[in-house]
Amino acid sequence: MLRQAYAEKKLLEGISGLNVEALLVFSEAYLVGSVPAHRRGVTVIPERMLAGYFDRRRPQITSAEAADIAARLRLALEDDAAPRPDTPSQ
Repeated sequence: MLRQAYAEKKLLEGISGLNVEALLVFSEAYLVGSVPAHRRGVTVIPERMLAGYFDRRRPQITSAEAADIAARLRLALEDDAAPRPDTPSQ
């Protein structure tokens, strides 16, 4: 799960051009040690702490920047879903 979260972080950084924080949130987790935990470039927290975690964060981008990133993500998803010429369709 850590490897997947980190890979998705890197993919989103490539698409958005911004630093992205990877979060792994468990719905019924009890974490031993300090919370949030930071492992292999991923922040791990229990679901019950998610709202407070976001409340302590300052916005890093403007609404216009968020709209631009959303458009880039949408385009990336559309490109990824498009059939490839070398792949036979089913």
